[in-house]
Amino acid sequence: VLERSPDDLVPAPTLRIADVTKDSNAAKAGIKRGDYLASYNGKRIDTIDDLRAALKAAADIEGKVKAAVYRGTKRIEVELDPGRMGISLGR
Repeated sequence: VLERSPDDLVPAPTLRIADVTKDSNAAKAGIKRGDYLASYNGKRIDTIDDLRAALKAAADIEGKVKAAVYRGTKRIEVELDPGRMGISLGR
């Protein structure tokens, strides 16, 4: 039996990336179809509305923003240009 404290547990991301547009910001950052979006610019993403709000808040940032995705059980952090990511989402 593996025991973990509540502080060690992380809620699973729920937004699956159904498709990534070729040559998009997401594709250039290495995000792939089947990844699960966890955060964008430091904001946890649980819904499409969360993502819209995070994209809007980051629109005027100069330089890169950070995003995190899960590929299987591995958390991957990437940097990409702010603005349209070029992804389609599913559940």
